[in-house]
Amino acid sequence: MGLDAPGLDAPGPDAPGPDAPGRDAPGLDAPVVDAALDAFSSPPDAPPRADAPPEILCGGAGALTSYADLGTGAPSDPYVICNQAQWESFLTDGPGSASYRLGADLDIASDIRGSSLMGELDGGGHVVVNHAFWTGPLFASLVGGSVHDLRLQTNVDAQTTDQVGAIAGSATGSVLRVTVLADFVTGADETGGLLGTCTGCTVSDSSVSISRISGMADVGGVVGHMTGGEIRRTRSSVLQLDSRLATGCANLGGIVGSMAAGGTVSESYAESTLVGLGVGGIVGDAGLGADVHDVVALGQYAAMGSGCSFAAAGVAGNGNGVIARGWTKIANVSAGIADHLGIGASVSDFAAVHGAVPTVYLVARSCDAGTSATNVVAFDDGSGGLGVSMCSLAPAATVATEMYFWSPANAPMSSWSAAVWSFSSSGLPTLRNLPP
Repeated sequence: MGLDAPGLDAPGPDAPGPDAPGRDAPGLDAPVVDAALDAFSSPPDAPPRADAPPEILCGGAGALTSYADLGTGAPSDPYVICNQAQWESFLTDGPGSASYRLGADLDIASDIRGSSLMGELDGGGHVVVNHAFWTGPLFASLVGGSVHDLRLQTNVDAQTTDQVGAIAGSATGSVLRVTVLADFVTGADETGGLLGTCTGCTVSDSSVSISRISGMADVGGVVGHMTGGEIRRTRSSVLQLDSRLATGCANLGGIVGSMAAGGTVSESYAESTLVGLGVGGIVGDAGLGADVHDVVALGQYAAMGSGCSFAAAGVAGNGNGVIARGWTKIANVSAGIADHLGIGASVSDFAAVHGAVPTVYLVARSCDAGTSATNVVAFDDGSGGLGVSMCSLAPAATVATEMYFWSPANAPMSSWSAAVWSFSSSGLPTLRNLPP
């Protein structure tokens, strides 16, 4: 999938001032995806809703002004939102713990946003297009609440605010089957395309197509920072993902900026140009107990800033957990999988597509004692001279398996689920269940 994502053909309004981040980044080329990787250009549809209710019509609702004019707010009889006035009433007066459902596409122009959603917002598959930019997330927080089946097109400019995402600043609830299209999402620390922070939350079957996500520290294509929780079956397509932090580790990741106290990222795809220090194609800083598996990362890297001991790698800048099954092609990184692997971290069944640099594929630039790598392979694109090694600094383990070409005939595929991956007689496997 290229970075000219559908929905960005008709960009939103220009950034709201001379200091707002622009769409273009001088001197940075968009990531180049080889023809061999074009299987991602036509992803399968996301899994359908299992509980899709009958369509609610909003005929004759144009004069209604309150979200409470239709429905009772019960899960079986949600409040129905049909126009801008009802939408603004919902955000201003609620949203509380009730159930809400969009009954029509909404075309709005306001910076009215909600506080805490403790109930359910069912988008009903509808689109909300906001012609003004928001100065913060749609909801300040999802406190056990759920947003699902929503397509949102807006821009968010909150450069001095922590915990910023298009959907919510912080979340302990769930975001399911949500798509965000934007020219820009900007915040300070903990900025993500969907959520600023995720604490035990679930993000599933969702995607972002954003020209630029910009923050300070902990910046991710989907989530800025997560503690526990799960991100699965997500797609992130970001033309530029960058940190404005001048000193220190930015913790930039194509899916999540930083992970602490566990957490899982699985069946996910990221494509972006990453600009900062402490960078990974999937996660910038993967904490102890992190689990990253069945992922693909594409793009390129450009260093910016100083004072961080971790550089950039194809999957994780700093990896302290499990990295398994997937492949990456990130240009200009210091190592194929992780810049640093912490004590007890492991990498298995992973491949890196060989580019111009390095001529010897490195699993990690540095490794702590107890790290391991098995069935780590390099995919030779024809440039030759390709080998595999564990670490370039402080080697503490060796690669158990080395291979020079990936194919079902010589690659260890026994641990790869056919329900997750699609295999071909040549080239790399592709993820089956990505959202569009």
